[in-house]
Amino acid sequence: VLLKVEQGQIEQLHRMIQARVDLHLLAELLALEELGAERAHGLRLP
Repeated sequence: VLLKVEQGQIEQLHRMIQARVDLHLLAELLALEELGAERAHGLRLP
């Protein structure tokens, strides 16, 4: 019984960590996209 509880807690912790990693990666991707858009805008001719 204790093993099942611990396994459930480990799975929940894994999901929480994965969600946090996913949010971190999403934030980085959005920042890179914004930087790319700024650079592309700077390269446009008037």
